[in-house]
Amino acid sequence: MRIFIFSILSIIFNIAISSAQEKIIFKSLDSLEITSEWYKINENGPVILLCHQARSSRGEYSKIAPLLNAVGFNCLAVDLRSGDKMQGISNETAQRARIKKLSMDYLSAEKDILASIEFLSKKVGKPIILMGSSYSASLALKIAVSNEKVLAVIAFSPGEHFEKKIDVKNSIKDLNKLAFISSTQGESKIIRNLIGEMIHFDKINHYVPQKEGKHGALALSKTNPNHEEYWVALKMFLEKLK
Repeated sequence: MRIFIFSILSIIFNIAISSAQEKIIFKSLDSLEITSEWYKINENGPVILLCHQARSSRGEYSKIAPLLNAVGFNCLAVDLRSGDKMQGISNETAQRARIKKLSMDYLSAEKDILASIEFLSKKVGKPIILMGSSYSASLALKIAVSNEKVLAVIAFSPGEHFEKKIDVKNSIKDLNKLAFISSTQGESKIIRNLIGEMIHFDKINHYVPQKEGKHGALALSKTNPNHEEYWVALKMFLEKLK
């Protein structure tokens, strides 16, 4: 088992991947321009849409996306209108929304995710994997229930993040797609309550780290002392999707 884990981590952290990185701008459902970063390794590989957490940007994935490239996945990291700055990268979509005086709450970002799914699925010509972090993880699960262009969903630290504007638990009760759902140790009770009876559904992968961990997708970042264990669990899930 230790050899198996070491092999996985060697692939993720030590193999150099030649990937093309391109800034792409497209429009949301209300025509607000969305800034994204396209991390491409090949034309035919599976694709993950990366959505950030609150007060963040596409920069949340600047070090994570290349590692996903390393295990065979193209990635599109998007700036949602509810966000700010991460890893020194400003959220350009949020800046435009602020200038236009558009709503920038968490729920308003749903239209950006929907537009991103539409854009990316057309670009690659197939369903995509949807990955969310904190509030966008909740939206990712909600959207995945009925959006046929979403093949599977990865959700880091989802929860009832919307001040009772929507009931996330009720919104996702009919989820029937492969899903990887994780959090910190302290948030695990929230996750168990959120997914309810689905926790026993064979398509739902509920991962709880052995140590406390980190909120959101930054659990995969080297700033999280136990990021390796998250990567091992996620890699095993991703293997099912290749």
